Amino acid sequence: KKLAASKEKLEGICYEPQIGIPDVFLWMLTGNKRVAYTRIPINEIMYSKSKFGRGKHCGTTGSFFLKIPNTEDDVGAHLTLSLWFGKFEHVTDTFKPPRGSEVAVYAETYENQMSVLGSWSTRLLSRPQFSDGSGKYSLPLQSFEPPDGWEFHGDWFISIDRSLIYDNETGLKEYTEEVYEGQTRLPGAQWTGTFVKGWWQDNKGDESPPKDDLDCREGWQWLGEWEVDKNRAVDALGWEYTLNTDVANYSPIERGYHLSRRRRWQRRRERLPGNEKNRMKDIDPDGWEYSKLFTTKFHPKERKFDMVRRRRHNRKLVSSVPMPVVFKIQKEEAKKDKPPEIFNMAPRIITEYNEKQVHKYQLRAYLYQARGLLGADPSGYSDPYAKVVFGNRSATTHVVEESCSPVWDVTLVLDAVEVCGFPEDVASNPPYLIIELFDEDVLDHDRLGRVVCKPNVFNSGSYKCTKLRWYPIGGTKRSKGDLLAAFEMFKLGGIELPPLPPYDKMKHPVPADIRPQLQLTRVEVLTWGVRSMKDYKMLPVESPSLDIEVGGKTLRVEKIDSVKRHPNFNIPHDYIDVYLPIKEEFLPPINIRILDNRAFGYSPLVAVATIKEYGQYRTEYALHDYQKSDGKSLDNDSLAIIGEISALDSKSEVVNGSAAIGTGEHGIANNTGDLLPPPSNAGTAPSLRQSASTFSHLSSHMK
Repeated sequence: KKLAASKEKLEGICYEPQIGIPDVFLWMLTGNKRVAYTRIPINEIMYSKSKFGRGKHCGTTGSFFLKIPNTEDDVGAHLTLSLWFGKFEHVTDTFKPPRGSEVAVYAETYENQMSVLGSWSTRLLSRPQFSDGSGKYSLPLQSFEPPDGWEFHGDWFISIDRSLIYDNETGLKEYTEEVYEGQTRLPGAQWTGTFVKGWWQDNKGDESPPKDDLDCREGWQWLGEWEVDKNRAVDALGWEYTLNTDVANYSPIERGYHLSRRRRWQRRRERLPGNEKNRMKDIDPDGWEYSKLFTTKFHPKERKFDMVRRRRHNRKLVSSVPMPVVFKIQKEEAKKDKPPEIFNMAPRIITEYNEKQVHKYQLRAYLYQARGLLGADPSGYSDPYAKVVFGNRSATTHVVEESCSPVWDVTLVLDAVEVCGFPEDVASNPPYLIIELFDEDVLDHDRLGRVVCKPNVFNSGSYKCTKLRWYPIGGTKRSKGDLLAAFEMFKLGGIELPPLPPYDKMKHPVPADIRPQLQLTRVEVLTWGVRSMKDYKMLPVESPSLDIEVGGKTLRVEKIDSVKRHPNFNIPHDYIDVYLPIKEEFLPPINIRILDNRAFGYSPLVAVATIKEYGQYRTEYALHDYQKSDGKSLDNDSLAIIGEISALDSKSEVVNGSAAIGTGEHGIANNTGDLLPPPSNAGTAPSLRQSASTFSHLSSHMK
């Protein structure tokens, strides 16, 4: 307690509240709208000659998560940044780019054209022929003059925006292909007949071949067949209706004046291993990017309804000494009675790596289980799944239904991830990876939390497997629980990749030398009853039932018909057989729920509890104490550890129940999973009822 108090005092005085320099804000823009931001305190990136006075993020690479303005909710996006703030005189000696890279400065302008009568021209343009990215300022090539201390290096060249090569499927192992089937009819006609015209469109509104004529993309394979998407506001057959396709205001209810309708077909496809498509060949050879309007998103290939196009011109600037680099641009031609208006414009400054220092890695994420997750559903449980994000790649686990301690037991592989830098630098300071946890719902997926960590890097030499460890889950105020996982990153071509486990139920499980060793365990439960239950939603709890979940299995205890007449459970003793890890550190928690069975089948959740540590109360018996029913002894590898769990009432006023571990009746499982009778001397052990009160200090309060 004294150390915690001292820590709180130090944290209170370590930050100067009257610092005169404002914080750094980074905004994400969609057009001219600010949709997300992150705020970085200036003291965290400020440079000092003393290493103890520098900010924790000064000159280092870190991950910063974006939030929605005016709320504390984040958008699940993060930026990987290297920030430095200090006096200009310290730049030369202290600000160093990563090894194998250089900070490059470029002058930049965009050349704009518009489609007029089917041909591209500079006539009727709503912006200058050469302008900045927003189109507000005219920036002809000859208007750029090098700032003081800088000079141009080389001529102007066309620069391709690399963001154009990324589409919706980039970085994903699975993707849902979609296409819209549509129909248009004449007024008064039916949807079937000669007065109906059919059409097909993609999700961008462009003409598309019928679904059966769509070929699977190169490097992918189909998973399943085409299905109509009915998980939207549509009718029973998946149709949505509108007056005209140009209006695009669709309704799930058909009206007599509706002349068009459509429905969405979808089909999943999976990326084949080692078949990452080179998207650079989709770029226009002349560097043009196309769009319907200058204010909408640009794409690399020309489409039917594109009306504008642009391409970027760059010219490199160099300086022998560090100098501020700001262009002074004349906004418009000078008038006789007024001097020309001059404005400042910053150039494009980027970090460029030598191609030899761009290496490809394979990331393996071993996600075994999570424990103590937030119950986001009314049932008190969640339907959790995890999404691993690394660089521009991501992969997702399957959904485990109705669990707060899900066991995924899956290996996610992100192949051919590009990482810049020397291999030894990558090994000493690996890039961050993000694991986002969600609760799957029909309409929305609730965020349960996230884990931010670094993988274990193998560049060369021999391989030694990484051990599983618990990572605390954070990210939101409501987040709780831990994730049991391990992460490895292998340099392709530098080390021989260890073999992956064979597919099991359409997934790679965690390798045997990494995953916990499991044994079949019998968990015995003694349930007395409930006491002093508080009202729930202004109604008393009259008919409670009990659910006990451990290791992905749930034991349901029959309800009490009336707490007033008889507050104890009718069947006090029960058990559940489940595979649990041998090592205590990997044991999942025991989750206890109390439901109130009310009229019309309504069973709200009224109390919950979690028992996190119970491994010390498990019991082991020597093999020679056990015999099979035929009198033969067990094999040396047949032992399983069997424990008991008891639920008792508590004397506390706010406690609805408590849990304890006792040493009562035991069983031993052979290697086929069958439970054998207890040993002949097991009668000397105290019974379950006798021992339950001995461990009443394990009480878990029901909240």
